[in-house]
Amino acid sequence: MFRLVSVWVLLGFVIFAIVGDRSRLPAAPEVSIPDGYKEVQLNGHKFKLPLGFDITLCASSDVVPRPISAAFDDQGRLYVSDSSGSNEKSDVQLQKKPHRILRLEDKNTDGKFESVTVFAENMMFPEGTMWLDGSLYVAAPPSIWKLTDKDGDGVAEDRVEWFQGKTLTGCANDLHGPYAGTDGFIYWCKGAFAKQEYKLSGSFPLSTFASHIFRSKPDGSGFEHVMTGGMDNPVDVTFTSSGERIFTTTFFQHPANGLRDGLIHAVYGGIYGKVHGVLSPHPWTSPEVMPVLSHLGAAAPCGLHAYESNAFGKDYKDNLFACSFNMRKITRHKLDYQGAGLASKDSDFLVSDQIDFHPTDVIEDADGSLLVIDTGGWYKLCCPTSQPGLVKPDVRGAIYRIRKTDAVTSADPNGIKVDFKTTTANKLVQMLSDERFVVRRKAADALALKGDAAIDEILKANVPENKIDARIASVWALCKLGTPSALLALKVSLNDPSQKVRLAALNALSLHRSNSHKNELYSLLKNSMPPEQRLAAEIAGRTKDKQAIPLILSVAEKTTDRVLSHALTYALYEIQDFDSVVEGLASKSPNVRKVCIHALEMGKPEKLKVEWLLEDLNSPDKSLRDSAWWIVSRHGEWGNALAPHLQTALDKTNENDPAIADLFNRLGSLHQAPLIANILADLVSKETTKLAIRKMALRTMASSGVKDAPESWVNSILIALSSKDKSMVLESLKALKSLRLSAAKFAMVAQSVGSLAGDGKNESDLRLLAFSLIPQGFKISDDDFEPLFLKNLSTDKAVSTRISTAETLAKAKLSPAQLVSLLKVLEKASPAELDRLLDVYAGVTDENIGKGLLAAIRKSPSIGSIRVETIKEKLKKLGPDVQKEVDQLQVDIRAQVSKQYEKLEAILPLISTGDIRKGQIVFQNAKAACIVCHAIGYLGGKVGPDLTKIGQIRSERDLLEAILFPSASFVRSYEPIKIATSSGKVFQGVIKSESPEDIVLITGPDQQMRILRADIEIMEPGAVSVMPAGLDQQFTPQELADLVAFLKASR
Repeated sequence: MFRLVSVWVLLGFVIFAIVGDRSRLPAAPEVSIPDGYKEVQLNGHKFKLPLGFDITLCASSDVVPRPISAAFDDQGRLYVSDSSGSNEKSDVQLQKKPHRILRLEDKNTDGKFESVTVFAENMMFPEGTMWLDGSLYVAAPPSIWKLTDKDGDGVAEDRVEWFQGKTLTGCANDLHGPYAGTDGFIYWCKGAFAKQEYKLSGSFPLSTFASHIFRSKPDGSGFEHVMTGGMDNPVDVTFTSSGERIFTTTFFQHPANGLRDGLIHAVYGGIYGKVHGVLSPHPWTSPEVMPVLSHLGAAAPCGLHAYESNAFGKDYKDNLFACSFNMRKITRHKLDYQGAGLASKDSDFLVSDQIDFHPTDVIEDADGSLLVIDTGGWYKLCCPTSQPGLVKPDVRGAIYRIRKTDAVTSADPNGIKVDFKTTTANKLVQMLSDERFVVRRKAADALALKGDAAIDEILKANVPENKIDARIASVWALCKLGTPSALLALKVSLNDPSQKVRLAALNALSLHRSNSHKNELYSLLKNSMPPEQRLAAEIAGRTKDKQAIPLILSVAEKTTDRVLSHALTYALYEIQDFDSVVEGLASKSPNVRKVCIHALEMGKPEKLKVEWLLEDLNSPDKSLRDSAWWIVSRHGEWGNALAPHLQTALDKTNENDPAIADLFNRLGSLHQAPLIANILADLVSKETTKLAIRKMALRTMASSGVKDAPESWVNSILIALSSKDKSMVLESLKALKSLRLSAAKFAMVAQSVGSLAGDGKNESDLRLLAFSLIPQGFKISDDDFEPLFLKNLSTDKAVSTRISTAETLAKAKLSPAQLVSLLKVLEKASPAELDRLLDVYAGVTDENIGKGLLAAIRKSPSIGSIRVETIKEKLKKLGPDVQKEVDQLQVDIRAQVSKQYEKLEAILPLISTGDIRKGQIVFQNAKAACIVCHAIGYLGGKVGPDLTKIGQIRSERDLLEAILFPSASFVRSYEPIKIATSSGKVFQGVIKSESPEDIVLITGPDQQMRILRADIEIMEPGAVSVMPAGLDQQFTPQELADLVAFLKASR
């Protein structure tokens, strides 16, 4: 997103709907004022903030209507990206460039910006602003632009395309930033899973779909990535005084139990975010992704700042302030080290009671006050916002200033009166101790420009008697200078009594790949605290220091710290001396063996031998055992060699052993090996095998994702189909359905499946499952049609049963009488199965049946969920009279939608008296089937977004609109996809997972489809949500009000 925008793609529900001045904005539910906080009424808000702080309005919507992000220049002028309010598609915005950059000035120094200049017009969607060396850098996907006012008139007449990302996806979250690192490099974020290719400095070319943090020098050299992620949208990056990188992001995990977004400490080389196919090609140092710094829920965190001044007090120094767009607040994060990584103590700092308060950026002014940018209620691109008729850009934003009430005001906080270019090095070094953080920063920059001649003076600041701020500033001055002499001068900082100074020096040496201080680095790696050990190992890796390998392995032996273990493993990978790593496997230490096998797997997997891992597979050390199995699972070619080992393990394990599930998972990961496949087949086919074990083997086959099931599996399932145990037969049929056999292999079981389907003595669930496996064109007897099929379409049946039954009927060749009988059921069908029932009538040639279908649709309470294009396609073989009726149906459906808007307004007043307990019943009942797709807490499905804390971030109107209009907007990571295959089939659903070989598509509750990429002809965004429309016709207004009340109470 603009320094955040596309991160606002959240949980499938609308965000804003009110028009007018700020005083009439809708309020969130009243929350009592916590101890230690106070309430301030300002600009139509009731703000809660800590005692001892005040908030004022420093730029109203009249000055800047829709601010997004902001940055100060050297003179204290504020540059603000300002949206036009456009929500057009990203490619349209790229063409029109409707946004702008404003320059604000506080000329009378009263803390308010009263002077406005349009610094740059005709901007693509701005997603970040940064001032550096006389120019404003703005991320406007697909590029970062460098804007310069060369003639001093306040307008940027010079525009240079500083960086080309070359991708622009629909949500425009391909690019965020840029951000000025304390080290002199420029950082920015890549998101959106679009493929980008780069040449890396001193490394292999990078071709990636994953998310990243990139960095380079201002001249573009030194380009590299420092973080790889499976999250959708890394947004803002900030830096502690020691140079640690923290960033905000959405979707660093699959939504569950109210968790989704938050903050991450970006350790060099780490793999972060949810497990996703885009991460597969990148180097993993563990089977698991790296840990999260702070969980914030579905907050859509965006703007982020590390506090530098002393104005708020020492306890706030290096604290983070993060914008939670969805939560209407700014959070405070107090950092401390926990092992080799950072931990955060979180608290609220500023909270508004207005639901259209959407903070998008937070920055620090030179006097130590914080500016909070509220963008207002205009945004809906790729965001589940209100309906188009209700979204108004009139709900404008503002910029607020937060001050400590007892803060001491410094004269000339920006150091404007100082001529840094002509000031002597000696004077500049004195300024490194200045209380004004901006002056310290400018002095460090000026010292770096003076070259090596300033080094001796800089070292004068780096003595223990001097302030820590001055010593840290001297480190960054030397880092920005970056010459061999400057890096040599960092030696004294490596021995500084302050950990912050030591870490800053280590980060500087790592950045420049400097091995100037081997003895000091080895000492820190061996004897220091975990954060120093991490960075010392990082330097060893980046400098390819082979001599450090024995020490790295020695440190590895003593640590179980996840972050430190990662750094040690990644160092071995980067050093690239894999013969020495192989020698390390002579160790019996589980920790040493783990880092060695991961380093080899990342860098030289062909050197690994399966026999080296056999003992590790049974290690009592869980971490090593998991790593060994994870690596083995990536080597299908080892399956035959592992088969005896696995067979022995199976023979020693009974069905009640907790380890049995892991054992079957490992069998499944190696299924390509013939001997492993045979083990599974034998388990299923032998009736002497215990029933629970046979079922586990069948489930392993079903979940294997195999492209073409081995004949041994099909033969074993054929044997299992004859079992006298019904549960075994059901499990066998489920396995067949998941395996999706070729025609030739299905022929091997076709007779048995057909017999099970046709045998009236079998129970209905078994028969229906068997029928669902039979290819298209089969007939259904009249004796079976009503009791077996029509009965299972009743709305009191489970939604998965209704959908499966409808899909089976769509494959059958029904008689005209059966088609007519089905119309009576279709009249009452819920939205969940209605679309699939329409497939039954595809290609019908009987005009009377076609007219009957249209009549049934008109009677259906789910008429609002039907797309007329679908009807036209099904009935395209019928004559003009029917086509006219279809056209009229479209008019009627539009009228129905209009009535939905009226119903929405009628239901809203009822919600205040909604019954939460009754709403829970609605959520869980079979008619709505909400719980089949959505989870609250630990219960529910995962087809749709997690709703555990939905009440915190959505208003009652938002929730109701999402129920009535599910296809109006889509949640990020839940966008529908339409896939057409070479065989002529069309599938619609939500992507569950994807790999270079295939895509797994969720098409409904408990239903998914694995599609080979080689079979895909067209893959494009879908227009229809997996969540069915028309639910308002299934319930009374009061039931809908109760359901919304229940969801609102989920906090």
